[in-house]
Amino acid sequence: MTRVLVACLVIALGSAARAEAKPEPLTGKVSLDGKPLVAGTVTFVAKDGKAATVPLAADGTYSAALDPGEYRVAIKGPEPKKGEVPPVLVPAKYGDPATSGLVIVATGKNQVHDIELKSK
Repeated sequence: MTRVLVACLVIALGSAARAEAKPEPLTGKVSLDGKPLVAGTVTFVAKDGKAATVPLAADGTYSAALDPGEYRVAIKGPEPKKGEVPPVLVPAKYGDPATSGLVIVATGKNQVHDIELKSK
């Protein structure tokens, strides 16, 4: 009887731990010098190296589903078409999570993280 109770408790705790790691919505707006970044991508890199990249909408907003944890963030502007200048130039340091200086902590709750970039 004791073994059955212990087994049930282990299963219940294991199920609860898996439920806590469920990805949750994370949304926000990316701005460059106070103006929405109208195109590009946001990349979230977890400590284990797994990455998720989401596009920016025309109003600068993004939406991602992330497991709880800390993420280094990279922001890239739109890729220019051949022979064209991109509509927005995002400083190169923001394009690499190792140099961007941007970190987000996802708590597992529906969160909003606005990101403000500076061109200088």
